[in-house]
Amino acid sequence: MRNGRIKRPAYQWNVFDARSDEVFMLMTYEQRGVYRELLDQQWIEGSIPADPAHLANMLRIAPARFAKLWPLMSSKFHSKDGARLVNNRLEEYRRELEAWCQKQAENGRKGGRPRTHGLAVGLPNITQTEPKK
Repeated sequence: MRNGRIKRPAYQWNVFDARSDEVFMLMTYEQRGVYRELLDQQWIEGSIPADPAHLANMLRIAPARFAKLWPLMSSKFHSKDGARLVNNRLEEYRRELEAWCQKQAENGRKGGRPRTHGLAVGLPNITQTEPKK
């Protein structure tokens, strides 16, 4: 657990959201790869550095090359505190996932499905007296 967050090992990549986003569709394959790497990093850390030189170093890309790739995808990230950036859609997904997980945990603490005390609910009271043939 880092920064007080419970670690979730994965996030859902919504192909429809990506393919219906004009900026994503304008990215080259190289830019799409860099974008996905940055999303992955944000998922782990909660944000990414705002400094392009730091991003280039983190991605193992020459700063001059990264400077050519960054302008289009930079619109997908917004300042968190001046020094860090976040993709708002990914953070929205993180909040939705956390709310769902908390709801499931609460349901589990309540014991899951309500107990029927051995009675079938919603089924007729029929007892099978002979084996099925």
